Amino acid sequence: MSAWDILEIDPTGEESVIKKAYAKKLKQHHPEDDPEGYQRLREAYDSALKQAKHIAAAPPTSAVMNEEDPDVDEEWMWQDEEEEWEEDSDEIVLPEIEEHPVRRFLEQVEELYEDFPSRIEPDSWKALLDSDIVWDVEQSQSLQDGLISFLEDSHHLPHSVWEVLDQVFRFSADKEALLERYPEYFVAYMLRQINGSMELRYDCFRGVETIDDVDIEYYLSLREDAQEMLSDGDLEEAKEILDTAYEMFSDDPDMELMRSKYFLAVGETDQALESLQHVIELSPEDWDGHWHRAQLLHDLKRYDEALADLEVLLQQEPHNSHVLSLAGRCHLGLGQIEETREKMKLSYEQDNMHINTFVNWYMAGNKHFYEQPPLKPADRRKARLHTFYYWAVVYLRMTWLPIILYTMLEVFFDLPAICNRLFILILLWNLWRMIRAERFIST
Repeated sequence: MSAWDILEIDPTGEESVIKKAYAKKLKQHHPEDDPEGYQRLREAYDSALKQAKHIAAAPPTSAVMNEEDPDVDEEWMWQDEEEEWEEDSDEIVLPEIEEHPVRRFLEQVEELYEDFPSRIEPDSWKALLDSDIVWDVEQSQSLQDGLISFLEDSHHLPHSVWEVLDQVFRFSADKEALLERYPEYFVAYMLRQINGSMELRYDCFRGVETIDDVDIEYYLSLREDAQEMLSDGDLEEAKEILDTAYEMFSDDPDMELMRSKYFLAVGETDQALESLQHVIELSPEDWDGHWHRAQLLHDLKRYDEALADLEVLLQQEPHNSHVLSLAGRCHLGLGQIEETREKMKLSYEQDNMHINTFVNWYMAGNKHFYEQPPLKPADRRKARLHTFYYWAVVYLRMTWLPIILYTMLEVFFDLPAICNRLFILILLWNLWRMIRAERFIST
């Protein structure tokens, strides 16, 4: 098969025609997917460019002869001229064929990934993704295929870098298209990294001189495996991974958080507190470190220490209902009813359906356990109104389905009296359940 047959064009002396044909065929024989086909195409391209020089320099009769006798072997036509060209090869400069831009871009991606300090910086990726090839519509699918193929094996990137990739390639917006083309497990992994639901931080590696002594890829793999084992409840396997990773690098707050969760799961509270203390030493403003330690200290009835952690969190998020509610519970444990009411009121204003807030607010109002300060009449009415609204919503949530079913049946059918009685019994039963819950909470 001749070079022209492979390129599917007629012999021509115009290099632009050859280049267009080559670019068109390159889509069918991508170097990553079909290396043999790509090699044949490349050889045909080189050969066609060489022959094009002779066609352009040849007398017009050559082209006429070829048109009059289409059966003439085009390779034979150029045999003598090619031999003469080869003899005088010292005076000929061979055309230099540039490397395919997609391959060159993927090589740059690999180089950036291997440079760990640059890899974890979003600006490094923004600069790389500003390349012309990224915005070449004709190469977009090949580029995406090559990039995702690379990321399947080399995917340890910060959440901020995944966001940069998503802004350019729109992975999260094209979920269905990705699932049709790539493995489901890896598409799910990419989307988790983009939305940050399984984010593991990389800040602890910045500026660390000893990081070059760590097999960073192995460590990052261990870190992800430990996260997965803990999520699945496989504590024995998680312990082995955590111990191995801790020996490699001990100043990772995310790894310490996972170690604290493991210690809590097996009942080793002292070790859990040590790990959480280390997290806060590594990152004094770490939200998760303070939150988990405050919960543990509350369970240990060390309320003052728990409140110190919660105050750090309230400086960051003063309207967080979970933090306000836990702070109120700590004050309640210390018998500080006014402070409890204040925190629970603030929490209620943020989320009037926060169950822990409501329960502890009721507990703080239990006169059998805590001395109650006098309330102003206006505050008493307001509290009663809030209580009525809350339990009305609770009752509706308990009975909405029977009410809807009964209403629909009543509209379309003539229900017997027994159905009406049954419906009333259901309403009364749920009312009794609600009253029992209210009495239990208030006493």
